Amino acid sequence: PDVRLQPRVAVLVALAVHELVTNALKYGALGADDGRLAVVWSVDGAALTFAWNEHVAVPEHEQTGRGFGRELLESSLVYELDASVRFDLTSGGLRYSARIPIEMVT
Repeated sequence: PDVRLQPRVAVLVALAVHELVTNALKYGALGADDGRLAVVWSVDGAALTFAWNEHVAVPEHEQTGRGFGRELLESSLVYELDASVRFDLTSGGLRYSARIPIEMVT
């Protein structure tokens, strides 16, 4: 659905999406011939939910990194927007989701 975000929320979500795209190009689905990516969002009465699901083999050495980007993805929306996030990096790809309370979005 169409969603209108407050400017502050739009900046934070854009930073998260930028980080996800950058990592997908370097290490994930957007940099692999066999990679697949699904991005979906939904809105219910309580929250905006955003989900990013990559499907690709991820090299083992990439799974252990905890750099600035991962910290941004796991913390910024939580602290700034009271969101709940999930970050799962497996040998099959990355699954990331954020659930942002609706009162923080609009």
